Amino acid sequence: MPARGTFLSFAGSFVFVVFFLEIGVCLADASKPTPEARFWRWFVAHKQAVATIQRGDEPIANELGRELKSVDADLVFEAKVGEGEHELIISADGLTRAFPAAKKLVAAAPAIPDWKVIAFRPRKAGYTIQIQGIKLGPNDVGFRNAGLCVPKSFLDGET
Repeated sequence: MPARGTFLSFAGSFVFVVFFLEIGVCLADASKPTPEARFWRWFVAHKQAVATIQRGDEPIANELGRELKSVDADLVFEAKVGEGEHELIISADGLTRAFPAAKKLVAAAPAIPDWKVIAFRPRKAGYTIQIQGIKLGPNDVGFRNAGLCVPKSFLDGET
C-alpha cells in the first residue's frame, strides 16, 4: 500500500497537469485573432487604398468585400470617401440574421484616424420615388394593418 504522502503528491501533480493543459488551451485560443480582429487588421493596412474607391467594381472594393464576407457572408459595405473624414458603413443589407454580426464588427473597430465606422445604413433625408408621374417621399408613405392606416410620421414619433 503506497504511503499517504505519495497519493497526495500524485493527486497534486495530476491537478497541476490538468490546470496547465486548461491554461494552455485558453492561451492558444486567446492568441488566435477573431474574424473581426483579422478584418480590422486588414482594413487598417489598406485604408489608404480603400479611401480611393470610386466604384464598386474596383479591385480594392472587391477585396474589401471579400474581407467583409470572411466575417459574415451577409455583410456588405458602403464607403464615403473624398475630402475630410471618410465613412465606412457596415450593413446587414436588411437581413436580420446578420444584424448581430454587423454590430459586433463595428464594436470591434479600432480608432482609425480620418475614418468613421457606422453600423447600418443611416436614414437618408430627401429621397423620393416617382411612379407613373406621382412623387412619393418618406412622409407620404405608411402601412395598412387591419384596416388602420398609420402615417410614417406617426412611426417616427412626429405626431
